[in-house]
Amino acid sequence: WEALKSAKGIRPLGLNAMEWQLLQILDGVPSAQLQFLAGKMQMTSSSVQKGVEGYLLASDLIQIDGKRSITEAGRELLEQD
Repeated sequence: WEALKSAKGIRPLGLNAMEWQLLQILDGVPSAQLQFLAGKMQMTSSSVQKGVEGYLLASDLIQIDGKRSITEAGRELLEQD
């Protein structure tokens, strides 16, 4: 199972590579603006909002209060991998 997970890039909760990358970026900063995240991920702001943040917000892994930040649940998830 470990070899398959690694080969296919399967992350906890079924997160895809972009969602995982966003969590890793947010784990390294206290909070971030959407434009900062978009630049780091080499995506448009709209793509980050519509394509990456939705599941993370619904799963309570990130929060948005003007700026984006990772939640404690998001940090714990990163530690699992």
